[in-house]
Amino acid sequence: MDRDILGELQVLGLPPADARPPNTRDECDISVLIGSDIYWSVVSGAIRRLPSGLTAVETSFGWMLQGKIAHATPAASSVVTTLTLAHGPADACPGFTPADMWKLDAIGITDTCDDPDVVHPALQLFEDLVSHTGSRYQVPLLIKHSCLGTLVDNRTLAESRLRAQLRRFRGHPDLMEQYHATISEYFTEGHAERVPEAPGTPENIYYLPHHAVVRREAVTTKVRVVFDASSHVGSNPSLNDVLHKGPNLNADLLRQLVSFRCYPLVLTADIRKAYLQILIWPEDRDALRFLWIAAPPSTDCQSPAIHEWRMTRVPFGAASSPFLLAATLRHHFASMAATYPATVERLRHAFYVDDLVLGAASDVDGLKLYRDAVAVLAEAGMDLRKWASNSPVLHQQFLANGISYASVSQQDTIKVLGLLWHRPTDEVTF
Repeated sequence: MDRDILGELQVLGLPPADARPPNTRDECDISVLIGSDIYWSVVSGAIRRLPSGLTAVETSFGWMLQGKIAHATPAASSVVTTLTLAHGPADACPGFTPADMWKLDAIGITDTCDDPDVVHPALQLFEDLVSHTGSRYQVPLLIKHSCLGTLVDNRTLAESRLRAQLRRFRGHPDLMEQYHATISEYFTEGHAERVPEAPGTPENIYYLPHHAVVRREAVTTKVRVVFDASSHVGSNPSLNDVLHKGPNLNADLLRQLVSFRCYPLVLTADIRKAYLQILIWPEDRDALRFLWIAAPPSTDCQSPAIHEWRMTRVPFGAASSPFLLAATLRHHFASMAATYPATVERLRHAFYVDDLVLGAASDVDGLKLYRDAVAVLAEAGMDLRKWASNSPVLHQQFLANGISYASVSQQDTIKVLGLLWHRPTDEVTF
């Protein structure tokens, strides 16, 4: 405490609550932290105005000070620099360079790159088992070999979750209709199938609880089905516990954002229902079972029958799903490199999950990229949609083909990699 302020208290005969020696700078530990619930149990309510402008408040511990001081005594500080020189033979640290020293400052704040010569086990397993059916790719679910047969029957849990969700839907009939329509689309488009009646018990059976995620800002799918692959019974493993998550194969997000602004013309798009364009091996589909009702509840039938289904495509919510999508694109681009060498080289670094961001130097260049990208992805059974560009020429081309983002939404501001992009003025905001 400042000596002058302490003197003011002494003149008034007010013993301070903080009895440290005057003008000491050492920090003291907090002995008691007084909450607002007992504040007035220790504060009497008596106050005294000091000449310095501070207010002294009487407490059970003495008088404490409140208010603004005119100046603060700067705390003493010192800087110590230690330089250590080590003398030794030049070959004491083979391969070590001075640059390795200042790289230490970046530990923990920069990404570490995997050794390009070391193939991740999940990637090796994927490359060994991926196949093309003639219309689209078929991939394994990537269950760890050591976990085969460890999944337990969780049907009772999945049914309990389903019934709880149906009860919640009673107060939201419109949401119930949308959710049922979304799941029914799985059946009509072949994204899911009825569990076949086959002799014997599959090695890996797991029932995926699921719930609705409403995205009111979305311009296409407003209600998404999200599967809970982390659900488990007791201490038994969940589906996500037994899946290879794989390495992160997505392009660097910062590089994507910088590339987005490096070209005078920009083209953006995304893959329509990207996960659902990839088939899952039939042998792995019983680990992707789920329950759903035959029809929405009605006054005539409050408890419709529950049917067992299983996903035939990569589900949204499984731990391996992001890797399976990225690995499939990576594999596909490698297979198309001979046919579209220049475009494929651009596409390799232009995707972030299912979002495509391309730059072009001219309308001619942009139009070629657009046509080639559509053709390349079509070979994988994938449809690029929601095309948008800051080029009026390209924008009109998209409109003519009926696939522009503007053909879905009349809004000129769209999201690109998390940023808001106003297409007509080509301005990016946060």
